[in-house]
Amino acid sequence: MDYKRLGKRIKEERLKKNLTQEQLAEAVEISSVYVSHIESGSAKPSLKTLVDICNALGITPDFVLYDSLYKSREYIKDEIANLQKK
Repeated sequence: MDYKRLGKRIKEERLKKNLTQEQLAEAVEISSVYVSHIESGSAKPSLKTLVDICNALGITPDFVLYDSLYKSREYIKDEIANLQKK
């Protein structure tokens, strides 16, 4: 997954909504520092945090993940194969 692209899309949408990192952080109940790290791609948000951010911005998770969908499918296939081996 490309966390830099994910963060860039989140930042673009936040700016379109004229929200500060602090305002988004408050809406999602996380720290503004964490929002900054997500937007820069240096933090990997949990699925819950990602959905909460998307809800706060009025966007869908597939919007921020669209270039990672193929990679995610391959990852899931690998995980299933590993589980079957065990």
